[in-house]
Amino acid sequence: MEGGGGEGEEEEEEEEEEEKEMTLEDFLQRAIKKALKSKNGHLDLFVRFLHGLSLESNQSLLGGLLGHTENSPESIQRVINNLKEMKNEDESLSPDRFINIFHCLMEMNDHSLHQEIQQYLKSADRSKTELSESQCSALAFMLLTSEEVLEELDLHQYDTPSLSLSLWGRLRLLPAVRNCRKARLDGCKLQKPEYEIVCSALSSNPSHLRELDISYNDITDPSMDLLSAALKSPNCQLEILRLSGCGVTDEGCSSLASAVTSNPSSQLKQLDLNFSHLGDSALKELSAALETVNVNHGGEHWTKPQLLTTYFQSLTLDTNTTNRNLSLSENNRKVTVAG
Repeated sequence: MEGGGGEGEEEEEEEEEEEKEMTLEDFLQRAIKKALKSKNGHLDLFVRFLHGLSLESNQSLLGGLLGHTENSPESIQRVINNLKEMKNEDESLSPDRFINIFHCLMEMNDHSLHQEIQQYLKSADRSKTELSESQCSALAFMLLTSEEVLEELDLHQYDTPSLSLSLWGRLRLLPAVRNCRKARLDGCKLQKPEYEIVCSALSSNPSHLRELDISYNDITDPSMDLLSAALKSPNCQLEILRLSGCGVTDEGCSSLASAVTSNPSSQLKQLDLNFSHLGDSALKELSAALETVNVNHGGEHWTKPQLLTTYFQSLTLDTNTTNRNLSLSENNRKVTVAG
């Protein structure tokens, strides 16, 4: 018994020794990483508080919490640099959490990211300015807290031929969707954390989103349930929803129809489900609930005559640029080689 107790005491002493030897830089980096993994952000404010305490003016308070810590200007600068250079190691983490990095920098009286983003917004040619992932989070924060509602958030505008912004860098901008009227998020490989942000934007009070394009993203039934729940919210003001190429199932279709019909204040008028594989019963449910439902190229509807006429184009022959030996028949259906 006594031996076991001695071993426990030794382990505690070793842990205390490790804590005493932990540098300020290591401590804060460990804290911010833990906060990033929080699903609901309950550690965000605490981590900001810790970074604020790290300033030299609050050294006595931080010393009381951590014991002896190195609090030189050099160590503070290393902490700031770590925050700026932090990159996502797990793409399942929510972009919402990374905005907290910007808050922590502000707590440490470092306004460089804020100034960089202000210069970026004032720039006449933004297509030549490459944003880091931390800058994307800072930009999202500034757009999110702006008094003016953004007319359109298009994540693709930050991915130009002259820039090499990663997909995850663009997704860091996603929280700004809460303060825009139109959002283009098509083909951005959205996952559950991103859908949760979008759905919170639809159900927030007030909700500014009027048009949402999340086409060509895989959307599972659980994510569709989140979307349907958001559409049921009395705060939702969405008028146009584009889900083209998302692989929406009959079950998801019924969920959408139920959401619209059960919400007396629903503003949804147009739904794009192109390239989906839906049965007639699911389409009837939606058609009864909405003014416009687009389902071209959907499953068994692919070969319907009306779709063939929709995508049929007459052939023409430009005699100024084509080979002189080619000729087009009178009914514009056949090209032949003369002679």
